[in-house]
Amino acid sequence: MLYIVTYATHSDKYIETLKDSCPDVIILEDTDSKINEIIKFCKSKEEDDIICVIDSFNIVVLSSKSEIEEKFNSLNCDLCFSKDIVPKTILEKYIQYKSLNKYNRSDLNSSMYIGKAHSIVNFWNNNSENYKIDVDYKIDVDNIIFNSCIITSHETDVPDIKSKFWYSELILIIICLLILFLIKDKLFGFKICLILFLEFIHYELFVKHIDHSHTNKYMYCLCNIIHEAINVYIYYLCFDFKCASDNLMLINIFYLINISLVFIFKKCIFTTLKNKILDIDDDFGKVTNNKKYKFFYDINEKYEITKDNNIQTWFSENTFMLILVLFLNLYCFLQKNKII
Repeated sequence: MLYIVTYATHSDKYIETLKDSCPDVIILEDTDSKINEIIKFCKSKEEDDIICVIDSFNIVVLSSKSEIEEKFNSLNCDLCFSKDIVPKTILEKYIQYKSLNKYNRSDLNSSMYIGKAHSIVNFWNNNSENYKIDVDYKIDVDNIIFNSCIITSHETDVPDIKSKFWYSELILIIICLLILFLIKDKLFGFKICLILFLEFIHYELFVKHIDHSHTNKYMYCLCNIIHEAINVYIYYLCFDFKCASDNLMLINIFYLINISLVFIFKKCIFTTLKNKILDIDDDFGKVTNNKKYKFFYDINEKYEITKDNNIQTWFSENTFMLILVLFLNLYCFLQKNKII
């Protein structure tokens, strides 16, 4: 049997319209918490009864109960949540990631879900303390499987995006304008601004949400900036190259040390050291610059890191530079011996 259930302690917004659209909707009105009331209600029904939980103030029912039951059965699962809000613009996606800590996870909407009574009871009994599910990959609760997720609630603390929310972005813009104004080499100034911008994005979308001290977070960001600055400098040496022996020696030493450490530790040692500052698993890699760029032009791109801190990943990310360094050495050798 199907029951359509909602929870409300008072009348507001569209609740009367909801009653008109679905006269037999069951409104739980006790003063206990919403989750506890849902659990009590499900326990009072048969285990295989279907419970459709909806929001009381923002939803109307347009389908018949038989149609809802038929659609649920076609899903062939015991519990189905509605998804979180899908962003329509890049700006909306950025606001969600920055304000709601959406890094490496998906959200479920606790105001609309449907499932068998026993599955709902089992689900909330396991997760009702803080509405949070924190798992490495997936959860399997009576045939429901999903990635790491957070259960949203009406108590979610969303910052005021009309004022203080944009202060940090404004400060970044001012700093970048000052850098471009004060540094005569505009290309060099632009590179500095680009490094700061990428690290700022990484901090806002990922680092600041890590449960660690501010000191460690700033140290992590500083290491990232130094790492990126070294990469930019190596690029600069390679593309502004005149076969100077000092430059070639510096480039060769840098990559020789890098490659040696990668083979010794089987992963990028710089990424590993940065991860240790925030107690992140050594196997996790980094959010590449390409992913950071793509986040701002691909609405479907997620801001996430994966367990890819290994030899294969390092070589795939540095293949171009290694080939370039090899050709630079070959070119300087041929030039020194007056072959070209």
